[in-house]
Amino acid sequence: RAKPDPLLATALSVLQPEPLPAGGSAATPRILIVDDHEVNRRILRAILSRGDYELLEAADGPAALAAVAQAPPDLVLLDVMMP
Repeated sequence: RAKPDPLLATALSVLQPEPLPAGGSAATPRILIVDDHEVNRRILRAILSRGDYELLEAADGPAALAAVAQAPPDLVLLDVMMP
């Protein structure tokens, strides 16, 4: 079994839901994955799908901006070397 990445573990720990009062409800943390390489998005989706997150994907900047406008994420994982 692969050792978890400490940076990813730290980022995801921020998204752990707070305990709820009796009868409360919480929104599922939303993560937007932005990368022009499909294989990178698939890898991140495979890793993150183990948690209780709503995962969104975008293959370029305009699609990422549209996704943010439609449903603002709690966290964006962004490839900074996109065309």
